[in-house]
Amino acid sequence: MAVEVYDENNKEKKGGTMKRISLFFLLLFILAIQCYCASQLLVDFGSDSGSTTFGSDYPDWNQVLRHAAYTQFVDPDGNPDHQGLSETASIPDAMTAFFGIKGATPINFQVGQKIVATFYNSSSSAITFSARVSLDDEDSPADTLPSWYTMYGGPDGYYEITIAGQSMGALEFYSTDSTMIAHKDAIPAQGQHSLININIAEGVNRNLLILTKIEISDEVDITPPTPPVNLQAQNYIVSQEAGNSAIRLTWEPASDTGAYAMGVSRYLIYKNDSLLDLLPADQVLAQGGHLEWIDICLAPNREYTYTVTTMDKAPFGSYPSVLGILNIRQGNESAKTAQAIITTPAWSSETLINPYQDLEYLGGFRLPNANGTSEWAYAGSGLAYYPDGNPGYDAASEWPGSLYGFGKNTVAHISEITIPKPVVSDNVADMSYARTLQPFVNLWPAVYNGNIYPSSGDGIATGLGFHPAANGVGAMLYYGLCGAYSGLLDAPGHGAFDLDLTQATGAWFVGGMPPNNIYAGLTAKCVFDAPSKWADSVTGGRSLIVSNSYISASRSRSYGPALFAMAPWERGSLPANGDSVTAVELVRYSVEGSQVLNYSGGEMSDGGAWLSANSRAAIGISHRRTTGEAWYGQPAGHYNYRNDLPAWTGGNKGYCTTQWKSGLMMYNPRDLERVTDNEKQSHEIQPYLIFDFMPHIFQGLVGDVTYDRANNHLYAIITNGDPGYQYGRSMVQVWKVAPGTAQAAPHRAPKQDEIELSVWPNPFSMGALITAGLPNTGNQSPNLEVRIFDLHGRLVQSFDQVRTANNSQRSSINWDASRHPSGVYIIKLKVGGTVLSRRAILFK
Repeated sequence: MAVEVYDENNKEKKGGTMKRISLFFLLLFILAIQCYCASQLLVDFGSDSGSTTFGSDYPDWNQVLRHAAYTQFVDPDGNPDHQGLSETASIPDAMTAFFGIKGATPINFQVGQKIVATFYNSSSSAITFSARVSLDDEDSPADTLPSWYTMYGGPDGYYEITIAGQSMGALEFYSTDSTMIAHKDAIPAQGQHSLININIAEGVNRNLLILTKIEISDEVDITPPTPPVNLQAQNYIVSQEAGNSAIRLTWEPASDTGAYAMGVSRYLIYKNDSLLDLLPADQVLAQGGHLEWIDICLAPNREYTYTVTTMDKAPFGSYPSVLGILNIRQGNESAKTAQAIITTPAWSSETLINPYQDLEYLGGFRLPNANGTSEWAYAGSGLAYYPDGNPGYDAASEWPGSLYGFGKNTVAHISEITIPKPVVSDNVADMSYARTLQPFVNLWPAVYNGNIYPSSGDGIATGLGFHPAANGVGAMLYYGLCGAYSGLLDAPGHGAFDLDLTQATGAWFVGGMPPNNIYAGLTAKCVFDAPSKWADSVTGGRSLIVSNSYISASRSRSYGPALFAMAPWERGSLPANGDSVTAVELVRYSVEGSQVLNYSGGEMSDGGAWLSANSRAAIGISHRRTTGEAWYGQPAGHYNYRNDLPAWTGGNKGYCTTQWKSGLMMYNPRDLERVTDNEKQSHEIQPYLIFDFMPHIFQGLVGDVTYDRANNHLYAIITNGDPGYQYGRSMVQVWKVAPGTAQAAPHRAPKQDEIELSVWPNPFSMGALITAGLPNTGNQSPNLEVRIFDLHGRLVQSFDQVRTANNSQRSSINWDASRHPSGVYIIKLKVGGTVLSRRAILFK
């Protein structure tokens, strides 16, 4: 054995050797620490209590928790790794089982740790299940405190996992602080706790699942991914006649970093500092190494600023939602990219309507309130303008014509009302009520033998449109109808009502008899007329347009509005009940991989109208669209609190988004001609602009729209839009299509539709950022006045003489609302003589 002897002349050699020895032991120590910290066993369950072993890191955590009657120790095959606790085969209804471990000395759970529960599937078939964990409840889960938390599993951090037969699998739960919780009522899990209790929440054959061990691990993904690289913005052409009115964002993929990175999930797009949209995971995979997103919700001659962030798959947090916590994310979010700043060009098309400069807001009016009736509550599906209605109208207070509409969405009775002159006001009490011309009547029994929809289902989808006399058939109201969730593919969905609301005709199939018919779920929600001259030259005289993008029960799909043209009068009379009408397909996103720009699940068409004024035209589709993130699951996240207790009462599952908004998708009529001329496929057509309805409505979402072509008035029914009632009363808002009336002029005060006023987050819990964006008007540093009112018109707070920074067109104010009660507030921005309002919801 060689021995190193100390020698004064050999100090350098000895010192080097000692350094190497010290470094060697330091590395061993670091490795030991890493091994120690990565995974700490709490309990390894055996075939009975005697063979159960406990970890050495927390020696007094040695008390097994389990339900005495509904759990059992099992040894399925003699393999110690498969032994543990399972539920019994029969557990009475409303009873729950649990199993876990308890200690005398609390463990201080911190962010960066997770609980891992390992299961063995003793059956020969796969089992899908979910589970929850409690750090405070040593008894059965109940819908009260202490808290239980949903566990996650799999590579995407989903709330449930599938374990193959005779295989192992694990569910996890990250220790959370207040920035990582799943919903607004959740309690952070970090802190001192003396037990871990597991409950299988959902799954079949649960008694064949065996909990084998419980561990604590620091193999946790809490490191944000890198930001996207090389964000670029460029003006972009979506439709030829619209010019480069869109903006195309491109960037290079980011990467997820950290020792336990779970991978990139999606990208969030911010516009003018507000969360706007996302590039979802499926599109990230489909686009590969070159990512893009196209914005068409844009005004002409306006500067926009974009940034993008990366989200990973870490299983904690909440999607930002009006029902959740807006400043929390599901997973880790990267820093923002550098800003991409771009200005849209001036509008140059002579044939297309630009709603941002050609639509003038005229105000709103309220729906009839005779005897406090609620039949207009939640109305929005079906609105039709009749030019010859209300012939004895009062010219001092009313406009000529009338509106037919379906009432409450669950019954869809139909009524005719007058059109009072609309009023522009922030106080709904200033607006007039329409009068009832024909009271609500139920015509559906004459169509479906007593049913209000053609097949059993959980809801109805309806549309309504007026069409003048054609080919020997008088003027009629044409309807669309289908089951909202379980409509049959072979159910007829269209028919007609007479204007006296006494007779119903139909229902008919569209496109042919089954199985060659077009599914009513693609046609029933929007019904409107096209100009006869256009129809004669393009669709063979078929001037009744029907549309929808609703995916009923995931049946015959269109990932965006589907438009068809038909003519029920084509044979000189209306078809008999159960007959069919021919149709021409104009737009349909059903080809694999095709979709309307930035489509997200749950978006749907709610109505449509053919707009025209002077030489300009557009097909406007009222569309419920997503803003921010979008997902299917619970309202505050993608099932990420599905098994939480106490259960959150914020709503049921379905398609959700950070915030639903209403837009008017503008389609180019010339593009539809290109489809019938075989120059384009129906799935290649895209809207050239989206008009944002939200600045002009009190609350709710826009439903159907209808157009008075003689007077250029666009009517929109706002579902749940009247704030003067506690429950769901709808109202009507009106715009005038007047090309060029809102065009910008240099060196002047900005007009209302040129000012941007945003509130983020909205709703909010304590404070909000109020941001004003101004056009370049030639003025320097304009003065801004921001005033905040409650719904009773009382001034709550004011910010006077707010100034934008030098050479900047934006100004921001932090509003501390902590001392104000929950409710709806009106935020008014005044720039010179121009005033713009937004509604903000304080939710404590």
